[in-house]
Amino acid sequence: IDLGDRNLFSLGLHYLYALDDSTSISESINQALNNQNAGASGSLLFLKRKPRFFGEGYYSIKDSLGYASVNDHAYKGGLDLRLNNYKFLGYYYRIGYDYYSAGYPYLNNDRQGLFANTAYYFTNIINLFAEAEYYNDNLDNRAYTPETTTRIGDIGFTTRFKGYPELTLKFEYQDDISNSIMDLDSNLIETNRK
Repeated sequence: IDLGDRNLFSLGLHYLYALDDSTSISESINQALNNQNAGASGSLLFLKRKPRFFGEGYYSIKDSLGYASVNDHAYKGGLDLRLNNYKFLGYYYRIGYDYYSAGYPYLNNDRQGLFANTAYYFTNIINLFAEAEYYNDNLDNRAYTPETTTRIGDIGFTTRFKGYPELTLKFEYQDDISNSIMDLDSNLIETNRK
């Protein structure tokens, strides 16, 4: 359910109930599992839809084989700014280790960090863009899993000359930095250290 005036604000309530199709495998040894997901979203707009502050939060409960159901949450909040030929989108987010949805936008769980995207359009000439993301995983501090910090950045352009094919050139950088952990036998397992 979504309510609001597109030029002022929006509020949304979301609910999902999903159950495995027990007939999809003819000789399944497991019972059908369910997944429930509920949440809310909202945005507030200023100055003729510029800027837009937005946020959303969700909570999930999922059955698991041989264990009690697992639950976790996800949230995101940020700013979307569009001024003539300039665009900026930035937000902070968290997607819990045991958060499950039916897919997009949270296919990747167990991460928390920042995301930013910006672009400038020279009409019928070129689009310049840049994007950056920084996040950590192992949000539940599992002892035998390293915590990894991921940093991603890219910058590039796309040509927009009338009557000519578009050409896009993008440069990207990514690194993953992890701490060292102990295995089940108390041996140190070294990863690329922080």
